Amino acid sequence: SRRPTTDRQRVVLNYDPKWKKKLTIAEQEALEGKVINPEEVGLKGTIEVVFQQGAFNKTTVAMPGQPLRDVASQVGQFI
Repeated sequence: SRRPTTDRQRVVLNYDPKWKKKLTIAEQEALEGKVINPEEVGLKGTIEVVFQQGAFNKTTVAMPGQPLRDVASQVGQFI
């Protein structure tokens, strides 16, 4: 006793988004197994910070007292 699909439902099932999320350079490098040294890319700090999101670890450095939102934005991590 399934209801028949409508034209609108068919359109939704065949939807192809115009915009697709691409990986950042850091994410691409991590997938390739490369490790980025923060000092080599211009980041300054004395405290290593690691953000974990799913299967990805994003590492950066921070200075004492630096707001966490600023540290997160350095690596493109939403908090």
